[in-house]
Amino acid sequence: MKKSHLLPAIAIGVMLLLLVTWFVHQPVSAQVRGRQQEWRAPTKWEYKVVLPGFPAGPVKNDEAKYNELGAAGWELGGTFSYRDNITAAVFKRPKR
Repeated sequence: MKKSHLLPAIAIGVMLLLLVTWFVHQPVSAQVRGRQQEWRAPTKWEYKVVLPGFPAGPVKNDEAKYNELGAAGWELGGTFSYRDNITAAVFKRPKR
C-alpha cells in the first residue's frame, strides 16, 4: 500500500470519529425526566491514532504500548479498518 493512500484514510477515519463524538456529546434539554439538570460544558478531547505494528509489521510489544497509553490517561475510542485490512486504533482522553 502506498503511503500516499494511507494518510488520507487515517484523516477520514479521525474526522468520522470526531463527528460521531460531537453528535453524542450534544447538550440535552434542561428538563430530564422531571428533574432540573445543570448545564455543563461538553468535554474537550484530544486524539491519538495508532497503527499497531506499523510500519515494520506486527510487533510483539503492542500490548505494552497500549498499557503505557492507558497509564497516561488514554482510552480506546474506537478502531477503523481500510485498504488491505489495516486497522488503526484511535485513543482519546480529556484535553489537558
